[in-house]
Amino acid sequence: MLNSQGYNEKEVLLGIRPEHISEDAEVLAQFSESTVEANIEVSELTGTELMVYSALEGQQYVTRINSDSLIQPAQNIKLSFDLSRSHFFDKETESRIR
Repeated sequence: MLNSQGYNEKEVLLGIRPEHISEDAEVLAQFSESTVEANIEVSELTGTELMVYSALEGQQYVTRINSDSLIQPAQNIKLSFDLSRSHFFDKETESRIR
């Protein structure tokens, strides 16, 4: 899709909402090709949800998980991205591609 829009060999930004990143074992199995090892920097309890902050290759990202999770800062966990829910942006203009 990106190649057909002239983005062959160009840098793009990936955007994905916190609810489309998961530590759930079933989701990890379903999206194994987009699973990363993350070091939790900060976790913030917001009632029924836990917002977990970590970084990948210098880019911070946020994961929204169930508040009954026992995840703590400095802990390493596996996270999976549902790339079917991702958005792409032109790195130069920051305009949405898809």
